[in-house]
Parts: sequence; C-alpha cells; structure tokens
Amino acid sequence: DATNHTHGISLADSSADVSRSKKRKLEKPKPSSKVSKKGKRKSRSNVTTSSGQKTLIMKRFCWRDFPELENILISSRREYLSFSSRNYTPEQKRFNNNLTARIIKTAGDCGYEFDPKHFNFSAVRDRIRCFYKSYVQGEKKKLFAALSTATSLAEIQNIKAEIAFLETRSSGTKGKK
Repeated sequence: DATNHTHGISLADSSADVSRSKKRKLEKPKPSSKVSKKGKRKSRSNVTTSSGQKTLIMKRFCWRDFPELENILISSRREYLSFSSRNYTPEQKRFNNNLTARIIKTAGDCGYEFDPKHFNFSAVRDRIRCFYKSYVQGEKKKLFAALSTATSLAEIQNIKAEIAFLETRSSGTKGKK
C-alpha cells in the first residue's frame, strides 16, 4: 500500500502536508495554550470532565482559560500588590487565604474543581502568587518600553511612578532600583 508506516503518512500526500505531519508527530504537546499562526492565543484543553459533573482544572492550567477565576484575580490585583511591599503580616496572610478560598469556592460554583492529585489549598495559593508575579514582570517590561517612547513630562512621571510601585512588589527587587 502507499503508506509510509514509519511516519503514518500517505505517499500520495503533497510534500507540504508531509512535512507538516512529520512536524506534528515530532512536536511535544505544549502546556495550557499556544499561539496560532495569526498570533492569537488558542486554548488547549487542559481540563477534563470527571463524573460528567465537574471540569477538572489540571496541573498546568492557564488562568485565562477560566475567566471567572481570572476576573477575581484581576479585581483583587491592587490590594494583593499593596500587601506584597510589606513584611508578611497577619492581614496579608488573611487576605491571601480569603482570596484563595474565594477562588476555590468560585471554581466550584462555576463547575470547576482543582485536580486533587495536584492541588491542595497551598498549591492554589502558590498559583495565585505566580499569577501576580508574572503580572508584575510583564507590566514592568511594558512600562520600560512605554518610557522610551513617552513624549510629555507628565507621561514620563506617571510611568516612573508606576514602575516604582511595581519595583517594590516583585520578589528580589525590594529596595533596589
């Protein structure tokens, strides 16, 4: 028959189809999402249905795939960051634990469940911390780029103020500039 069994490709396929098929076979699956040819993010299924009732949130999930949860994190961002500039206080601990509990409860209300093989309360709280850490890193990068193109003194001052705010909130840079 006209099939190359080592690659599972029909010899009748065009060469472009063959190279695409080979590439697909050799690529490792990417976690949570990938960028399409047009530069738009495509969601990869990192959730599975268990018992036909809840959608399981797997270990390498992306918050963007769960907008109800991401919206909570976005709306709590300023308060979360205001705590991160200080030493770990009982108020910060209470805020972080309440935020984590709210995320877990909202997930349940929306038909999601964090995979119990990978997530306990602390692991969810760690993923929340990583969300904010990534946000700070990305924002600082955007602000430094904006600073290089700023045209007015007021714009430069606003950007510098925001950079200063973020500088005190990213781990490893407290007090450094």
